[in-house]
Amino acid sequence: KMVRSVTTSCGKRAGLGGGVGARPSHGQRRASSCRLSSSSPNSVAPILSPEQIRESFPILNQSVHSDKRLVYLDNAATSQKPVEVLRAMEEYYGEYNSNVHRGVHALSARATQRYEEAREKVAGRNRGGPT
Repeated sequence: KMVRSVTTSCGKRAGLGGGVGARPSHGQRRASSCRLSSSSPNSVAPILSPEQIRESFPILNQSVHSDKRLVYLDNAATSQKPVEVLRAMEEYYGEYNSNVHRGVHALSARATQRYEEAREKVAGRNRGGPT
């Protein structure tokens, strides 16, 4: 199960999702000043530190301007990708690069199958189910 909300040290509920364009409620904004409770009954996965998240993005393992760690905040133009996404993209382009839901040949069938598997995986996470 994936965490969709947790309880903060102030007793407030804080959501961890919401979709495109979603804005947190007023209570969630105030809850952000509280610490997340690691003993919350809703906690299933550990909360990752910024350093743990950074390690998933290979591009962030470089220095810029001589000695500064790269920080990339311009996701309106291009979003950086974690290792898992890069591996999936490499597999797609190297093994079954084809149109999804548009062809009757083997590559298209494989691309469509993998696409649908990914959709189910994401849907399971959004429902809090197994991944």
